Amino acid sequence: MKAAESRYKTAYLIYPHYPGVPDNGYGKVTLATLAAMLCDQFELTVVDEPDCGLVDCDAKIDVAFLIALTGHEQRIAELYREFSSRGVLVVVGGPLATMSSELIRPHCDVLVKGEIDDVHRELFAEIASGDHKNEYVYVTANPVNSPLPRWDLLPSHHKEGTIQASRGCPYNCEFCLSSKYAGSKMRIKTSDQLLTEITNLYGMGYRYINFTDDNFTMHTRFAKQFLREMADWNSRQTLGECAFFMMASINATRDDELLELLRDANVRSIFIGIETPVSQSLLDSHKRHNLSGLPMVDKLRKFMEYGIMPSIGLTSGFDADPPDIFQRQLAFIREAGVPIVRCGLLSAIHNTDLYLRLKREGREVDDTFMQYPTWLNFEPRVMSRDRMQLGLRWLLSNAYAPSAYGDRVGMMVQAMLESERSKLSLPKNAENTVLNILEHTLQRLELLGAEEAEMAHRGRQYVKANKEVAGAVITAVGGYRHYRRINDKLGLYRPEYIGVDLDELFAAEAPESGRSNKQALSMLAN
Repeated sequence: MKAAESRYKTAYLIYPHYPGVPDNGYGKVTLATLAAMLCDQFELTVVDEPDCGLVDCDAKIDVAFLIALTGHEQRIAELYREFSSRGVLVVVGGPLATMSSELIRPHCDVLVKGEIDDVHRELFAEIASGDHKNEYVYVTANPVNSPLPRWDLLPSHHKEGTIQASRGCPYNCEFCLSSKYAGSKMRIKTSDQLLTEITNLYGMGYRYINFTDDNFTMHTRFAKQFLREMADWNSRQTLGECAFFMMASINATRDDELLELLRDANVRSIFIGIETPVSQSLLDSHKRHNLSGLPMVDKLRKFMEYGIMPSIGLTSGFDADPPDIFQRQLAFIREAGVPIVRCGLLSAIHNTDLYLRLKREGREVDDTFMQYPTWLNFEPRVMSRDRMQLGLRWLLSNAYAPSAYGDRVGMMVQAMLESERSKLSLPKNAENTVLNILEHTLQRLELLGAEEAEMAHRGRQYVKANKEVAGAVITAVGGYRHYRRINDKLGLYRPEYIGVDLDELFAAEAPESGRSNKQALSMLAN
């Protein structure tokens, strides 16, 4: 423990690099919020490694505060080695530090477990004084006590800002850590807090705001009240409307009033964790709520009928998945007509129920292996790990084939136009601005190649026929560019796989080998 008279004055706040995986917004809002907590105690520099590159470990600082999420353990270890060799105090907190402290404890001087909103002033004053503990353990906090995020301290500003309105999830999906980390009871900021955050981001030039809540619509009464306030706020803005993006459960489609309010608040897109069209896989993973009510495809189309574009997440590798799981996933994507899809392989995240079950069953799980979104860290039952990798590449290549993606954009546009409930319109006094953004977006799409240029042409035709769909086309095309960039970076998009029979591809490139888990992991890691 440091001597009481010593003081730490200069600090880095770092969101670590995670190779191949972009930040989903959670990292940035966490950075901005922690920056607000720390800036009163330290001369603070905020470092967003996924955005701005690796930190300069030779900088003259006293303390390095590191945010630890799943997948960050390797980078945390690297940063600790670099900073500790230079006499810098390393403090680590976040979900990974909380739920898997045994992975992080060797790589920090001070470990902070739990949420700190209620105690951040006392905690950071103690660290600044030098008279600190080696470990702090807290539980859940009241997000009402969270300060206004300091976006101005972040090293750069993107077009999309992020807000966390609530914490906690009542569901207990086997593969997910959310309810274990944040609790099953939802805790929500006040409407005044959230409107202040929105106004702050808007004043900084943000016109796209993403809510990072696991399920924004879960607390229906709050959601309805706040969506009305969002719509009223948006109607009063003189510099153009703000578009919002959220995550929600598919159960939102049961409530027409809720869908109307989402539409009126200008919620442009909602991400839904579909996971799989295989019912048994959903049952086994405790995601039964996806099975109730209308067929899944009809639920997704209902969002479109209200002018909201659903985007979906699909996962393969569940024990109950059939051998043709990738073909079934692609058929589902085509039938649903949802343009933006995130496809990945199941990961047994450390200390989730899935991870603990696999351990009980004696199935080998690699704790250190890169998990999301391209590798399994356990041996699946459905097929070899090699074949799962190849199947994922085939699925993403066919899902993001420009002609197929353009077809789904057309299906979405048609569903919106055919419904009187969509109430599509361009923002008042901003029609030219939206159309200019659309043209800029399509021109950037054309730069990707001839097939993308054809997709851009189709987008212009959709808008020429009905300019009110411009916002939906912008969102869909922007999603294509974003996820194509990710898939290209990860080596997941292979044009030569488009239209190829997957079973023939398996036979040619990934015959069943019978390799051991360690052999397969070693091969994939290289």
